[in-house]
Amino acid sequence: MQKGTGRYSRPIVSIAILGIILGVAVMILSASIVRGFRTEIRDKVVGFNAHLQITDVASGMGTEDKRVEIRQNFLADIASMEGVEMIRPFLARPTILESKEGIEGVIAKGIDREAVPDFLKWRLADGRMPDLPEGGPGQEMLVSAVTARALDVEVGDRLSLYFIKSDSDFSIRRLTVSGIYQTDLEEFDAQYIYMDIRHLQRLSHWGLEIQALALDSCDADGQYLEARSFGVESEHFFSWSTGASGAGPFPICSESGETAHIVLGDNKQTIRDTAFIHFTPNVSLACDCPYEVDTIVTSGGSGKYYVGGFEVFVSDFDQLSTLKKSIQRTTGPFFYTSDIVERTPEIFSWLEILDVNIYIIITLMIGVAIFNMSSALLILIIERSNMIGILKALGSENWSIRKIFIRHAGKLILTGLLWGNLLGLGLALAQQHFQFIKLSAETYYLNRVPILLHWTDILLIDLGTLTICLLAMLIPSYFITRITPVKAIRFD
Repeated sequence: MQKGTGRYSRPIVSIAILGIILGVAVMILSASIVRGFRTEIRDKVVGFNAHLQITDVASGMGTEDKRVEIRQNFLADIASMEGVEMIRPFLARPTILESKEGIEGVIAKGIDREAVPDFLKWRLADGRMPDLPEGGPGQEMLVSAVTARALDVEVGDRLSLYFIKSDSDFSIRRLTVSGIYQTDLEEFDAQYIYMDIRHLQRLSHWGLEIQALALDSCDADGQYLEARSFGVESEHFFSWSTGASGAGPFPICSESGETAHIVLGDNKQTIRDTAFIHFTPNVSLACDCPYEVDTIVTSGGSGKYYVGGFEVFVSDFDQLSTLKKSIQRTTGPFFYTSDIVERTPEIFSWLEILDVNIYIIITLMIGVAIFNMSSALLILIIERSNMIGILKALGSENWSIRKIFIRHAGKLILTGLLWGNLLGLGLALAQQHFQFIKLSAETYYLNRVPILLHWTDILLIDLGTLTICLLAMLIPSYFITRITPVKAIRFD
């Protein structure tokens, strides 16, 4: 055997380096794909239900659906917290959609005109976002592609929505489909439609609404009016500016044309509603008939001051638990803060399994690299056993000789890491830019292989591979201690 020529070791070393190149590339691609997949799925789920939700403590514990007053002192404190991107009100109600082709049970979620979600804008497959006029609730809605296919509807069609009020009663709304969205999360797409939150506020009957009717009767005491109440199920009471109480009818006289009012309240501390009655000034300064009511102005009810809770979006998902605790302390004991992991545990349990797959892949790839490099190092040691014998005869210690071979192995590993990084990053960037590898959205919830490169993943892969492989080289290098100078020098 010709020592030092590398005739046998050269192909083995090349195979070992190639193994490291492919292994590192596979690890980088696997980590970036899983990170991209996990991030995209997580962002879609968060888009539907936010990172955190603040609800009444009874709603949070699942006992009943409770209203939350939209004017809360803690909103400004939460919005100013580091890591909080946005806080907005939310309200959702189950409903039945009906078209000419069939019916579908869905959840109608309200859109606040002050905080239209970008999540939906980015995922419009057809049409546009619903119009949310300032003067009143818009008459448009957004449905998913899944729902549109099930009901055979398209942009511009009108659908009936049935909201259950009681076992024997329901409210109906007819809205126009302004747009169709698609996230590829079919379970969620089939579940949610979006409409003006003001519709849902009225349908929830959480506030009070008063109506004042001017009757035909009139006498010397003034014009007779009657009050009617709507809204939350509670004991309603009326308070008239004349001092009267009850629904009436009662006479009101305003000789100088001043405004009278009727206030509606209840026994549940619901925000009150008021009707204002403007009279045509009477030039005779007497309450003689005919005594005309000029206008009756109402606010539209106090239901607009109630929602189901608040949604909080954060900038760093890893800070979710910390922010949840901070928000819970800020809101106090009468509110409950839940996170997206708690509300959709099955999704996040599934995403955690993907991390396990990555650990398995990395372990296998590093194991293959260790096996290849150990084999190559053993071949190098055997090929250069004559040199080892000479060095020992000249007084070199075993550890000094072992370090020579370990350093050489380190150079080979670094070569493999360099080319492996170039290959892995090149393929990842190509997929990220050109998206040439497609997926079935029905199976994977995405229509292409997602890529999200993160420098910490690459750094950990490189450092981990280099460190573990170098430590593993201590085992084959131990073979050097078994070589004796006499036998090695005579070995041919």
